[in-house]
Amino acid sequence: MEAFASIVIPVFNRKEELKRSIISCLKQTYQKIEILVVDDHSDENLNDIITQFGDSRIKYYRLSEKGNANVARNKGIELSTGEFIFFLDSDDEYLSNHIERYINHFKITPEVDGLFSAIKIKTGQSERVSQPKKRKNNQSLINYILEGNIVSTPTLAIRKHCFALVKFDPSLARHQEWDFTQRFTEHYDLQMLKGLSVIVNWPEKNTRVVNLEATKRFMSKHRAKISGLNYIKYNRNMYLSAVRGNKEPHVKQYFLMEALSKFQLITRAEYFTIHTVGQSVLKKVFYALRYYLFKMQLIKN
Repeated sequence: MEAFASIVIPVFNRKEELKRSIISCLKQTYQKIEILVVDDHSDENLNDIITQFGDSRIKYYRLSEKGNANVARNKGIELSTGEFIFFLDSDDEYLSNHIERYINHFKITPEVDGLFSAIKIKTGQSERVSQPKKRKNNQSLINYILEGNIVSTPTLAIRKHCFALVKFDPSLARHQEWDFTQRFTEHYDLQMLKGLSVIVNWPEKNTRVVNLEATKRFMSKHRAKISGLNYIKYNRNMYLSAVRGNKEPHVKQYFLMEALSKFQLITRAEYFTIHTVGQSVLKKVFYALRYYLFKMQLIKN
């Protein structure tokens, strides 16, 4: 019997983008699908878009109050009837073979519980492909991600039964997919599928959102699984984003101190990236001298 696939699309407004996403689902070479559009209490009337298609495989559900993408994803999972659950953000799209190639791989690897793969990232007129590398044995997924491997939600496909144990955390405002995939791999087998069949569309001014409280919540769940070097790099990047975004001084100070919390592991290049951004030549010399003095002191001790 042919497997049935459910595609969950959380959406808030984005009427035209949603239409493009749905069209990419309907163009799949694998047609035994349902498309669950979960409206996160949009200001726009998105049901108009659904009725225009006139396809009974598209099912629309509107949340009674504003939540977030994770609330909508969990509702879509609850409403789904497929053996495999796929996810697509409302501004992204599938290539026509996406569902088919995943289902085919699930068929020949019954031991695999979930799959992810590469993405093509479109930003305005430019585009690039992000192809994750093979994960090392016993490497936590969060370290894998922090080392530059994008595990994007629109590339995820999960066997339905797994959601009885692991769902998306609706309380997280940042790093939702990092959190879900890390927790998923603590119970199930998540594998990378080679190849490309997902396009994600990023805005041209794609500035990183710096949310201190959300970051603290995420770290309270996963800090013990993150290596010292990756912890430094993460906080360095958040500090630089906070500087570029002109965030409040206490936000910048928090990420700066966390980045420096394991000074013995910081390379010269990382230290200079943290401390010399936007500084005068004199300040750069000062920080260079301080770096070497600190390192010498560590060696003596």
